[in-house]
Amino acid sequence: MDIKELYNLLRTERKTKSIQPFPENEIKQYLSELKALQRRLLVDERRWKERRKVEDELETAEFCVREIIRLRAMKVTNHAIFESLVSDSPLVPKNMTKEEEGVFWRLCEELKEIYEKVMREL
Repeated sequence: MDIKELYNLLRTERKTKSIQPFPENEIKQYLSELKALQRRLLVDERRWKERRKVEDELETAEFCVREIIRLRAMKVTNHAIFESLVSDSPLVPKNMTKEEEGVFWRLCEELKEIYEKVMREL
């Protein structure tokens, strides 16, 4: 994983309506390598230009990851809203992480309860 691959993941997540694969382990590895390199460069004052470059790359990479997660959260939420209104047995979107799937099911349950309550009160 490198910054170009991370940009490509972000670009693909932005362009598509479906949730894209999220290589969580590769992203964690990449970020931990950048952080380790940053720590090593802090010791050597003469390498401040290289350290600044690594810090910029780390900041950009963390922004990309936050943006990918934000986009994925919106897709999970929108899918849960749609599935709650349309179906008694929601279809789970592909490529969700375990955490996202848990959020999806909780949202579906809560939304169904709200819709059922509203319909009973009409």
